[in-house]
Amino acid sequence: MNINIGVVNVNKVIFYTNYTLIKNIFTPFILE
Repeated sequence: MNINIGVVNVNKVIFYTNYTLIKNIFTPFILE
């Protein structure tokens, strides 16, 4: 179970990082 929790936490970090990068890349185009 500890391994599964670790995997979930890693997936959350990866998802959040990807979301932040995509938001930072596309926000300037949307604001213009």
